[in-house]
Amino acid sequence: MDYKISSPKSTCLVPLVAEDDGLHPSLCIICQEDNKSPLTNEEAGRARVKLAAALRNDSVTKRIKRLDDKMDDHNGMFSYHNTN
Repeated sequence: MDYKISSPKSTCLVPLVAEDDGLHPSLCIICQEDNKSPLTNEEAGRARVKLAAALRNDSVTKRIKRLDDKMDDHNGMFSYHNTN
């Protein structure tokens, strides 16, 4: 029998989070869609997204919490669509 030792898919933590539980941190935290709309991750905007998510207490709140739990070095770092 031939055994292969697979190499890690990436040394980056972001894909590891996605592989673990289906969350894709490189996508918009709100819609989790890969579209052509630009993403941003400004601190003030992240604070507003967190506040709105806490008020709604929905799936976005859970995604943010999962990121905070898994990414100790990058707490609070997520992207979102900046639409007016």
